[in-house]
Amino acid sequence: MRKVLSIVFYVIAGFFVYMVCEMAFTNLGTLPSKSEPPLWVKPAIVGGFSIPGAIALVIGLAISRFQNWKRDIGIVFVSGVGVTVFGVLMIVCILQEPEFTKMLSNNNSFAMFSDFVSGVSCILLFLVAGIVLIMSSRKEEPAPPIISEAQEKQSPE
Repeated sequence: MRKVLSIVFYVIAGFFVYMVCEMAFTNLGTLPSKSEPPLWVKPAIVGGFSIPGAIALVIGLAISRFQNWKRDIGIVFVSGVGVTVFGVLMIVCILQEPEFTKMLSNNNSFAMFSDFVSGVSCILLFLVAGIVLIMSSRKEEPAPPIISEAQEKQSPE
């Protein structure tokens, strides 16, 4: 039961990794307003979505007693990035269809999600962090047991 509950919280955290990466593609300059929003608005939005994800991840790690925490966080990051990349590719494929663009009343409907520099940067950040965590968890080996001098003298060798 503990394992299932931790996986549920990992899935919730992965959803928020997906949302953070999707929100990174948001171009706030395309919003219909009289003035350009301040520079702190986009990091505040992305940061706002990362807080519940971090909370869900810590709850999932606490439920699993922080065993294999590097591997678990790495898997959450990589799977969240995988879902994001799939979603972005799906949108790109849909926009390539001429009939779909005819159905849109405004051909510029997806202009709000056109900040590719921050979107791709966010994806790469989570991907690299996830891969590094997974690879570092594989290299860890249990430490050899500590044997005191008294135990060494008693052992027949």
